Amino acid sequence: MVAALAKYVDHVQPITEGLSENQAKQSAGKMKAAYMVYLQIINWEERATEWSGRPDRMEVEIRLIDVAKNKVLKSLSVKGTSYRFPQVENLLPEPFGDYAANLFGIRVKNK
Repeated sequence: MVAALAKYVDHVQPITEGLSENQAKQSAGKMKAAYMVYLQIINWEERATEWSGRPDRMEVEIRLIDVAKNKVLKSLSVKGTSYRFPQVENLLPEPFGDYAANLFGIRVKNK
């Protein structure tokens, strides 16, 4: 998500310490950040896909938060499914990129 947002803003400061949303908001406030993007893994299922035929699955919720107002401005759930390679977590950069582009008013062509 950091790489996706960095295309559109001057500075992105990742907080990757496994903080709760409230802790992340406090940290963002101390950094005088105007906005915060908070990612939360909702579901992650790693399976022996190669022999079972059951796909790996991942769902991440992305929330854009106005730090000063403590208000969620936008929320979206992103899902990835992998039947083979790559790993399910490697499927997320594209939807993250689409999400970031959409935040800045850039239309993403349907794939």
